[in-house]
Amino acid sequence: MRRRITRMGSPATLIAVVALFFSLAGTGIAASGYLITSVHQIKPNVVAQLRGNQGQAGQTGPQGLKGDTGPAGPQGPVGEAGPQGPKGDSASAVVMTYDAGTTQTLPPYGTGLVAPSCVRSGAYAVNGWLWVEQQDAAGRWQKVDPSNGEIEVTGWGQGTKVAYQSWALSFKNTTSNTYEVTPYAVCVS
Repeated sequence: MRRRITRMGSPATLIAVVALFFSLAGTGIAASGYLITSVHQIKPNVVAQLRGNQGQAGQTGPQGLKGDTGPAGPQGPVGEAGPQGPKGDSASAVVMTYDAGTTQTLPPYGTGLVAPSCVRSGAYAVNGWLWVEQQDAAGRWQKVDPSNGEIEVTGWGQGTKVAYQSWALSFKNTTSNTYEVTPYAVCVS
């Protein structure tokens, strides 16, 4: 009988194996019962020991979408005055005047020829036009548009230059009305 016990081992070995089994099983039960899901479950001084060194930078990602244009910035300060430029050629001013000729009465179905002149010395005529008025029933003079067909103006705005000092205009009254006609020369010097 003694032989049988030695095959199974001594009672001390048997107790040691059973104790080992319970200790391993208890650790497994303890590990499954205490699952750590948050850093707050670990003591702060232990968490501080768990921090490692920073790893290497990863690869650069793809280009993102273009963003909206930002608002305009504030206006910058006024810059310094630049150097004076070179002296330019002298320039002359162009003066344009409307010089009136003598007012004439244009009778019914009458015709006329006028050549208003430039009064300024050295001026020359570049165009001419007529100011036409008609007296109404109350005796007041009212402007009449010569392009309404009542007065035909030959070369309206395209008169003939006469010695470059005046502009010739011919006109004809096609109605039974009487008009006052004041010719003008458009002069430049």
